[in-house]
Amino acid sequence: MKLIIITSIVLTLVLVGIIIISYKEISKENFKEEIKDSKKELTFEEEKLLIDKWIQEQDLNQNGDPKDTVYTGGTPLFNEATGERIDRYDYILEKHPERPWQTNLKPEI
Repeated sequence: MKLIIITSIVLTLVLVGIIIISYKEISKENFKEEIKDSKKELTFEEEKLLIDKWIQEQDLNQNGDPKDTVYTGGTPLFNEATGERIDRYDYILEKHPERPWQTNLKPEI
């Protein structure tokens, strides 16, 4: 009789352990999916709109720099030495790789 009780307890503990491990794995996978979904991939057009809104909210100049910034040659978008021009948004993305305009994005539910 003792052997049956001990065996029942051991089997119960094993089953509970399996259930707990399975639950943790399911929870981990759900969490990974939630993280993936919350990092919604933005199109360049959507990001440009967010950048413009961020610039306005932060009271920055059109290049994402403080309003009183003075540039050699009048603009940071043109390199006089090489004659190369850079897109305004590419300039902003290069200066702000942390993308502060995305900090308040909430995942769509």
